[in-house]
Amino acid sequence: MKREPSLLRPLLVCGVLVVLAGPLHAEDAIFSEVRIGVLDHDVHAFGGREHGADFNAELLFASPVPAAAVTFAPSYLRWLLRPRPTIGGSVNTAGDTDKAYLGLTWTAMLATGLLRRDDGLSFGVGFGPSFNDGYINSPVPDRKSLGSNVLFHESLEVSYQITPRYSLGVYYDHDSNAGFARHNQSLNDLGVRFGVRF
Repeated sequence: MKREPSLLRPLLVCGVLVVLAGPLHAEDAIFSEVRIGVLDHDVHAFGGREHGADFNAELLFASPVPAAAVTFAPSYLRWLLRPRPTIGGSVNTAGDTDKAYLGLTWTAMLATGLLRRDDGLSFGVGFGPSFNDGYINSPVPDRKSLGSNVLFHESLEVSYQITPRYSLGVYYDHDSNAGFARHNQSLNDLGVRFGVRF
């Protein structure tokens, strides 16, 4: 039986993240960025079965590795040595699979000064575990058999840094058990997100 969709849950998640991160500034070195977006849930072009959109919210902490600690590395590799701890979640509007995740996010600036002096293009990749409320072995054809309620979560994002504080990105994430369970029908989400740095 499908759950009734609720817009209260994603709005609550987004609100909590903004409240937590909003008052902080870069010198506080706790939170780095909040990202909020809308994703196409279980994209059908990638073999999807589930429906609806996902409201996604993500909080990125400041890297625990100080910038001064990686000055020995070439500048184009320093981003690899300074990942940001990340927590996030996606709530599905059709009552299908919701998830929460955590892990590390690596972000590299690809180019700066594209249209203005302070804009740029960045690339991010994330990895960690995710926790879902989907079916391990689905009894219905329009829901995935995920094999586990704990999966691997990988993500990719290309963002346009409108200013050093604000960004708009195209985000893709993938959740699967990598073949460790009998069923492994992965979830693939694709959409856009707005980011605010602190």
